[in-house]
Amino acid sequence: TAPEGRVGGNEGTADVTFGDPTTEVDAEVNVNDTNGKSWGPVGDDSSWTYEETFSCSSDVNEYTNGTYGYGHENVATIVETEQSDDAYVTIDCYAPVVSKTATTSFNRYWTWSIDKSADQSELLLSLGQTFQFVNYTVSVTPTYTDDDHAVAGTITVVNPHPSATMEVTLADMLSDGTIATLNCNSTLTVSAGSSATCDYTAGLSDDSARVNTATATLNDIAFTGTADVTFSDTPNDNIDECVDVNDTHTPEGFLGTVCNDSANMSFEYQLEIGPYYVCGDYTIDNTADFVANDSGATGESTWTVDVNVPCVGGCSLTQGYWKTHSSYGPAPYDDTWAQIGEDTLFFKSGQSYYEVLWTAPQGNAYYNLAHQYIAAELNGFNGADTSVISDDMAQALLLFETYTPTDVANMKSKSDKETRAQFIALNGTLDAYNNGEIGPGHCSE
Repeated sequence: TAPEGRVGGNEGTADVTFGDPTTEVDAEVNVNDTNGKSWGPVGDDSSWTYEETFSCSSDVNEYTNGTYGYGHENVATIVETEQSDDAYVTIDCYAPVVSKTATTSFNRYWTWSIDKSADQSELLLSLGQTFQFVNYTVSVTPTYTDDDHAVAGTITVVNPHPSATMEVTLADMLSDGTIATLNCNSTLTVSAGSSATCDYTAGLSDDSARVNTATATLNDIAFTGTADVTFSDTPNDNIDECVDVNDTHTPEGFLGTVCNDSANMSFEYQLEIGPYYVCGDYTIDNTADFVANDSGATGESTWTVDVNVPCVGGCSLTQGYWKTHSSYGPAPYDDTWAQIGEDTLFFKSGQSYYEVLWTAPQGNAYYNLAHQYIAAELNGFNGADTSVISDDMAQALLLFETYTPTDVANMKSKSDKETRAQFIALNGTLDAYNNGEIGPGHCSE
């Protein structure tokens, strides 16, 4: 530059160059990392490698459909400049998904009882008499007990991991402490993205409701699946639900088959007793039994009818018996009638014995007495002791030899009334005899 006041001037130049720094700033740095590690000081390009282990949660509640995930951020920072960079890692955790089924079963065992009864237990019969009828009833009654309670089903373990196989340890237990039997190896291998199953069974003491829990253990963590165990009222099998019922005095000894759901569990039938042509005591034992259809269990019940055919004195039968036991029926023929003859003329009646016996009195005392007289006469021929009515029979005989049914129907005078009264009185005595109120006693009819 030219000095002031002077015109013109001179110029000079100089080169500006840099050599080594006179002062260095941050020539070396240190690095810290959020993983807890640090490196440095370093003054040139450097890198470091490290490993970090991540864990999956042991809290089974954090897994949804066998998966659980979380993220991890790691930041490295230069201490001196505060420059930083980060890396983000996503951790995917997989757990077995356990589910199960539970199907219950039980058997119903039926127990049967049998009872036989009849409307007669003692009979007094005359020689040659047929008793119609003893009415028998055979009843069977079922009760049941449920047993063999059990549960069975399938445990399914799903492995949601896309590439790794899972190996789990299986167990199965009910809420009452019953341990189920696994029909597979307790160590179950489940392929990636697939499932494996295991069947199980367990016997139970009763039909109480329970919860069945299957456990698949992976890395000491128990993953579970449950199923309710409940019973219906429908058994899987009925044991001895039917019985064949047999009886001593039925055709071929068989009454029929009865099952627990049968509408009618009783059988009824009739049995004629007699005739006996030798006096004495007789016993009729009648036994009904059953045989169960599965186990062959049996049971029986017996009804006894004691029959007495008197050797002395006999017994009397009513006029109703003799009406129906003639050769004209409808009941079995009693051959005592042969000693009179049903068609024999009855005194002055103009009718046979049989016709008189079947003629309704309609207020005519003649027929009232005639009915009882014929019955008493037949009872005597049948062996019944008639000594108590011998005089009465003689008086009746005299009346029948004297009067006709029309005569008695027209009796109006005082003397006639006395005769009619005699008819009535004798009728009462002979009726009492035939009904067993006097004399040897009344036969069973």
